[in-house]
Amino acid sequence: WLKENENRFTGRIYPPIMTQINMNRIEWAKYVESAISKNDLISFICENGDDLKIFTQCLKQELNIRVNVVLAPTQSADSFVPNFEISSFKRYGIFATIKDMFTAPDKVMAFLCKSAALHNIPVGDHKTEQSLENLMSNSNFRRLYTDHVMHVINVSRYDKQKVTHSQAIPVAKYLNLTIDEKQLADIKQKIIHLTDKITDIRKKGEEVDKTIADLNDRLNEMKNKKRVLENKKNEKRILETKMAEKREQISRLDNHAIDLATEKLKVEQKLQRFQDLQLQLMAQLVETVTECAQLNQLKLKAILNETFVMKRKAEAEKKLANASNQFNDIKEELKRLERSLDVLKRAAKELRDAAKEISGFDVNNCSDEVRQRFDAMPNTVEEIDNQSGTLRLRMNSILDADDSVRDQYNERRRNIEKRRRDLDAKKSEMTAKQRQLDELKDQWLPALELLIDKINNNFGNFMARLNCAGEVALFKPNDLDQFDEYGISIKVKFRETEQLRELTSFHQSGGERSVSTMIYMIAIQELTKVPFRCVDEINQGMDENNERSVFDLISETSSSNNSQYFLFSPKLLSDLKYTQEMTIHIIFNGPHMEFDWSRMESLFDEEEDE
Repeated sequence: WLKENENRFTGRIYPPIMTQINMNRIEWAKYVESAISKNDLISFICENGDDLKIFTQCLKQELNIRVNVVLAPTQSADSFVPNFEISSFKRYGIFATIKDMFTAPDKVMAFLCKSAALHNIPVGDHKTEQSLENLMSNSNFRRLYTDHVMHVINVSRYDKQKVTHSQAIPVAKYLNLTIDEKQLADIKQKIIHLTDKITDIRKKGEEVDKTIADLNDRLNEMKNKKRVLENKKNEKRILETKMAEKREQISRLDNHAIDLATEKLKVEQKLQRFQDLQLQLMAQLVETVTECAQLNQLKLKAILNETFVMKRKAEAEKKLANASNQFNDIKEELKRLERSLDVLKRAAKELRDAAKEISGFDVNNCSDEVRQRFDAMPNTVEEIDNQSGTLRLRMNSILDADDSVRDQYNERRRNIEKRRRDLDAKKSEMTAKQRQLDELKDQWLPALELLIDKINNNFGNFMARLNCAGEVALFKPNDLDQFDEYGISIKVKFRETEQLRELTSFHQSGGERSVSTMIYMIAIQELTKVPFRCVDEINQGMDENNERSVFDLISETSSSNNSQYFLFSPKLLSDLKYTQEMTIHIIFNGPHMEFDWSRMESLFDEEEDE
């Protein structure tokens, strides 16, 4: 742009300074880059202040860019001379200044000397590094360079002490190329010459292109005529082939005609057999369901009976413990009474002997029955009267008792025995059913877990291709026999910072749920054989990347051995990857159609007839 618009400025505007510097030696480039700021290296230089304003306004308004632009000083580069003699410091290894290491246009060099004081920055070698302290003592340098280090010297305003800050010189990035001015001039001259030749060749090329265009027009016209003739030829050949096929088909049908009545009878007989078999299977299913319901009812009753019996057992055990404690108390009381009885017996014997002696009656000479009754009698008249009254009351109560109490007791005892036997039988039956259930579960559950593991592997691999993660697992309830509570658990993760979460409407967005559902269908398509799957607007809520990735997965996993997919969508992304197994149907229908398609079809038929 600057070269094309030079006539808009009164003075010269130099391109970025780095393009105007030509190093005398490549190895010195690192010193120059280190001494000049990066902003200066990429700055344009204007000789005139008005040009600077015009230049910056043009770049901002026409190109909408901002660049660094500086104004060149009025002095020439020769006016900037070092404030020291290099020859005086050669013994310290000083051999040049930064200004001496490159060439540049006068205004560029003058600006760099004024802004960066390149003419006052000495450069030394390894000898300078060794004698750095002496050099600092005998000079007023504020910055100097050695082989690989830049030293910045600061002087304290209080005690005039010098402090040196050193840092390694970075490798040159921009000025490590040199330009041969003579070679550059020769190349520019060659460019001018070649540009003229290119102009001549371009003119000749335009004439040739025009001739070729005319020939191409004629060629296209001939190709169109040829294409029309070939189409008509192909249509004729296709019609002849179809006519031959129809003749052959008619001949084959005439030779292999079948008896429709016989075939109809055979088909009806097969259908009748299938219907009979279906009725048998339905009857067996009803019987099985009925038996299962009865068994569940019996199981529930057995559980209730067992609960009732266990409760009664606990109560009986509690009563038994209380009775045992009472028995121990009575036993102790009995021992105490026996000891008292022994004392009383000895006293009674003494009294009996005295009574025998007084009365002359010997109880040992009586009959056994009399002796027993006599022994059971109390020893005092008062006690005999009390005992007589007690026996009389007991006799009266026995006579008044109801026999139904005893019958009720016996009936309940028989019922308890019967229910105990029924409970044992139900327990045996339940054990057998549980064993049968465990055998069926051992056959069914491992196969189901293996199937879900395969689905999990497919699901995880497909989600990983979308830079996501997911897993499919079998959900089992706490009671493993509650098969109606089994289910499929799907967990997904769409971001690195998240954990795997259950696929629900609370944790994932609508688009994420759509992606997960589609990936799950693709994961099970090789494991569950169905003729086709219909998906209605599954891409609703997906972003473009996920929609494209899911479409590619369906395309890659679809084959002649898998289910067909019918995808219904109001939109279709551009630049999708299509395969030979894929067909796109675009529906032209609705109240706002622009064409009467039935009329268009009739027009096409008329053109074909012509």
